[in-house]
Amino acid sequence: MKQEEILHKEFFYKGLEIRGIDWYNNEKVPGRRAAPHCRMFASMEDSVMKQKSKQNRLSIGVIVLGCCALVLRRLLYGVAVDVKNLLPVNHPLEIALWVLSAGASLWIVVSVWKLDGSAKYEDNFQPSLTAAVGHYIAAAGILLTVLLPWGTVGRLVLLRRVLGVVAAVGLIVAGRCRKAGKCPLFLTHLAVCAFFVVHMLGNYGIWCSNPQLQDYWLDLSASAMMALFAFYEAAFDAGMGRRRMQLATGLMAAYLGYAALSGSGYLILYFGCAVWALTDLCSLTPKPKQENAA
Repeated sequence: MKQEEILHKEFFYKGLEIRGIDWYNNEKVPGRRAAPHCRMFASMEDSVMKQKSKQNRLSIGVIVLGCCALVLRRLLYGVAVDVKNLLPVNHPLEIALWVLSAGASLWIVVSVWKLDGSAKYEDNFQPSLTAAVGHYIAAAGILLTVLLPWGTVGRLVLLRRVLGVVAAVGLIVAGRCRKAGKCPLFLTHLAVCAFFVVHMLGNYGIWCSNPQLQDYWLDLSASAMMALFAFYEAAFDAGMGRRRMQLATGLMAAYLGYAALSGSGYLILYFGCAVWALTDLCSLTPKPKQENAA
C-alpha cells in the first residue's frame, strides 16, 4: 500500500512538472494560446499575489493610521491643554482623533468581514522568520514591563508578574514554532491572554482616575484588543481558529497600541505587542474547506 502511494505521488508531481513546462513553452511562443489548465494555474497564482498585496496594504495602512493618531495626540497635548493640563471640550484635534479612530475601525471591519475558510493552523500560517521576531519583541516588551518596577508589591501585582514571565516564555516558544512552521501549544498564546486580563484588572482603577477620557479609553481598549488577539491566536493553535476575528483584533490591537504610545505608562508593552499583532496575522488565502475535508 505504501509503495502504491509513493508511486501515485511521483506521478502526480511529475504531471505538475510537465504542466509547468508546457505552460512556460506556451507563454514563450508568441501567438500560441495556453491550455485551459495552464490558464487556471496562472489565474490562481495571480489571485494569491493579489491577496498577499492586500494583506500588505492592510498592515501598512494600520501603521500609517496608528502613527497619524499618535501625532494627533502629541499635537493635542502640546497646544490644547489648559493650566490644569486638561483638554478643552470639543477641541478640533480631539474630534479629529475620534473621527480617525472610528474610520480606522470601520475600514478594518469592512476589509475582513467577508473572509472565510479553513480554521486549521497549518492552512493559515506558513513558516515565517518575521512572525518569529514579532513574537520575540512582544516577549521582551512583556518581560521588561513586569520586571522593571520590582519595588511594587501586592497580590495582583505578583500574579501579573508571574503571568508576564509565563506569557513571555510562551511567546518565545510560539515564535520558534512559527519559524519552523509548526503549530505551537495553545497554552503559549492563552498565557498572553490571561496576562492582559490581569493587566487590565490591576490598572483599571488607575485608568478610571485619569481625567482625560481618551487616555483611559486607549489604554483599556488597546489592552482588551491584545487580549482578544492572543485568544484567537490560541484558537488557531487548537484547530478552532476564526480568521475574521483574528485579523480584525490583530489590526485593531496594532492601531490602538500605536495610538496609545503617547501619554501611556506602558510604551514598551504596547509597542512590542503591536509589532507582534502585525507580523502574525493569518493568511487571507487559506486552503479551501473541501480540500481539508478530503
